[in-house]
Amino acid sequence: MSDPHGLKDVLMESGDNVVLNRNHNITGSSFNNILLALFTLNTQSTKKSTLPGGLASWKLLEETLCIMLSHIAKIEHILQRVFHLVLCDCFGQNAKSRGRLAEGAVSFLNHWTTNYDRFISQEDFHKMNQILENFISHLLHHDAASNGRCARIFSATFRDIISTCSRHLAFEDVRPYFDTVISGAWDQSSEKTSFLHGSIESIQQSKAIEMKNPNDSTPPVIAIFGITQDMLDHSDDDDYNMPICGPRALVMDTPIARIPTGFDMLQNSGNVKVWDFDVKEIARQWTLMDHALFIAIPLVNLQCCQWTEARHLSKAKEIRRFIDRFNAESCWVTQSLLAQESSKSRAALYMKFVFLASFLEEMNNFNGLMAILTSLQQGCITRLLETLSYVDEKTKQTLKRLQILMSGSMNYKKYRDNLMDMMNDQDLCVVPHLGAHLSEICSIEEGNSSYVQDASHLLNIDKLNLFSRCIVQVNKMQQRKYDLRPLQLVQLCLLSEFSDGQYLSSSESTRWSKNMFEKSIAIEGSALSINTTTSHRLVQQSRPSLSNASIVEVVIDPNDKLDNTKGKLFDSFQCDSADRSAAGGDVRSSLL
Repeated sequence: MSDPHGLKDVLMESGDNVVLNRNHNITGSSFNNILLALFTLNTQSTKKSTLPGGLASWKLLEETLCIMLSHIAKIEHILQRVFHLVLCDCFGQNAKSRGRLAEGAVSFLNHWTTNYDRFISQEDFHKMNQILENFISHLLHHDAASNGRCARIFSATFRDIISTCSRHLAFEDVRPYFDTVISGAWDQSSEKTSFLHGSIESIQQSKAIEMKNPNDSTPPVIAIFGITQDMLDHSDDDDYNMPICGPRALVMDTPIARIPTGFDMLQNSGNVKVWDFDVKEIARQWTLMDHALFIAIPLVNLQCCQWTEARHLSKAKEIRRFIDRFNAESCWVTQSLLAQESSKSRAALYMKFVFLASFLEEMNNFNGLMAILTSLQQGCITRLLETLSYVDEKTKQTLKRLQILMSGSMNYKKYRDNLMDMMNDQDLCVVPHLGAHLSEICSIEEGNSSYVQDASHLLNIDKLNLFSRCIVQVNKMQQRKYDLRPLQLVQLCLLSEFSDGQYLSSSESTRWSKNMFEKSIAIEGSALSINTTTSHRLVQQSRPSLSNASIVEVVIDPNDKLDNTKGKLFDSFQCDSADRSAAGGDVRSSLL
């Protein structure tokens, strides 16, 4: 019996199915040899065991193989090989070596589902649950006929694995839905009451309700990002001047909220604006919201580039949601700046956004930081020379430092070096610039063959190692939690601001970008009155080099075509050629 990976009996593998490099490290192997190694490493005694390539080499690869196993093969192909060994041990060839290997196979399955559950999809757990239930019935039926006890022993372990699968599935069913927008209304259409999932319509409905009842003091029903039960008992009227947390996002005693004395945190959000709050408190709540979306991303979605598919086909909905949030944050910054009536007010808000970006850096929220930098580098912002002339030198130096930190040159080297230092400190929490990590995964997928050259049946272990390294880093970041106090009203105000840029389709994104540039021209002169050389240089210097970034930039160039009758620029948008395929069609500043 065989399947796409070869024979279902891992002991019957024939031929030279392991490739070693000069350092005697394994660089290629067949799927059956990989499973044989994993089963052997989980036997009670491995001293007398021999494996192609050596036990020591396979031991070094154990973590990588466990992380990438569900990406290598379907769950049913893995289970079939485990079942074959169990059946042979119970009812067939009863050699001691095969019996030990069968025990190792079942032990590995238990170890894998228990310790590497974050790298197994919910769909695979569901399949495993059903297949194991059927196999146990089959096993016990044959065991009753043969009056043996081997099958009952294996069945007990399989029951433990089923319990692990069931716990995981139950956890997923009650897992908080970290949506991109919070609604202020309840969904009464179903028997089970639940929050309305975020959408532009629900936000607009919520705002309409607030406008009709401006004096209504009833607090909106919202989900709080980063909330813990003990935090609900704190008072919201803390002293505005109380001590705040240090320069890094340390896991420490929850810092005091920077809220003015007597400020009612449960008042109607329609009467409150984002900038009514302290800038550092805005950065904290922004960070909690981004972090909630980040830890909701299943690691199995990183094992393949599913987020590059069209939105309606993509299974990586959590990654798409994170990208949508990034887009919405960037859109809000751009719209807010262009909504100001005077150059001085725009400059004041510009400096405030840079100030906010510096606080996001202190909180290690590189996603929010990059969203602000992406917006400030848009052509419709960098061409506002009069506005930029009012920005003080200190703000410009801060912005330059942040741009250098997040520069895409040399594959985000400065950002990655900084991140590596933070990962060595167990107390630091991070919200990464996910675009850098997704770009790296895409590069690994596209730049490396899945199989060894001239041996199409041998899997490329080096590629699996590269994948595993990226996923392990994200996993470490997801395991850390911010010890910050979530504030309902601040988060609701931020989400209300972000809502205008949420879930824009490709055509809507294009119109939005064009409208922003036309508004920029209306604010500070026509395209013909701009020093084209200076403007072009400003765009290039202020923009971080983002690999695979789908940033729409409008560059004023002498060769731009003009509509002589209307005096307006035709479409002069320049965006990354890989944008439409890599970001599901978005042509706005986004992670990919």
